[in-house]
Amino acid sequence: MPVTAIVSCPLAASADVRDPYKAAEAEVVGRLEARLEERSPQSVHFGRQNERPDMLEVLITYEKDEVNHDWIGFLGEYSAHQDGGENAVEAVSGCHVDLKPFDNLEPAVECPVTEVAKFYFRGEPPAEYLNIFQEFRAAAEQEKGCGLLASAGGITHEEVEFNGTKGKAAVFVAGWQSVEAHKDFKNTRTYKEHMPKMKHWISNVDACHVSFRRLV
Repeated sequence: MPVTAIVSCPLAASADVRDPYKAAEAEVVGRLEARLEERSPQSVHFGRQNERPDMLEVLITYEKDEVNHDWIGFLGEYSAHQDGGENAVEAVSGCHVDLKPFDNLEPAVECPVTEVAKFYFRGEPPAEYLNIFQEFRAAAEQEKGCGLLASAGGITHEEVEFNGTKGKAAVFVAGWQSVEAHKDFKNTRTYKEHMPKMKHWISNVDACHVSFRRLV
């Protein structure tokens, strides 16, 4: 079963007023390309968050039985080498997830817009949560005309931390026709019926939209 490393990589600003984060993005992508000369993941997708153009989202999928690539630590070297002052950036963050159904992952990240949502628990999620999560995912895909094209989800292997909450997280990767389509979905009966169940045990939620590009 493949595992996906989901990495959020902050970008340092340059003096380019037209796109101050273009140079930093190119540097991160260049580092990834160099790494690929010695590692062979199944796929690598990257793109900047719509909500934060200074944050590069990277999804790297590889087989579990391969040597641990430590992609999160590798990309963390980017922020560690940045100069202080105005060029300082926050730390890289990431997690590993078995996203299911796996066959839906690639279609989801190759949609016009992909939502990456993380639902944070304090500690371990309840045993039944993944079933509730997958019920929501399946129902959302059946909602007619809402613009959801494909989706996959799973629970993080490790504990993660966000805004004072530390524990595991449920991750939802969903491909949409547009950001507007995702907003419209929040007005549907499916969303209103399932989301309260989704959030019952949740302490924090973090989500972004990305137009991913494929590196491998």
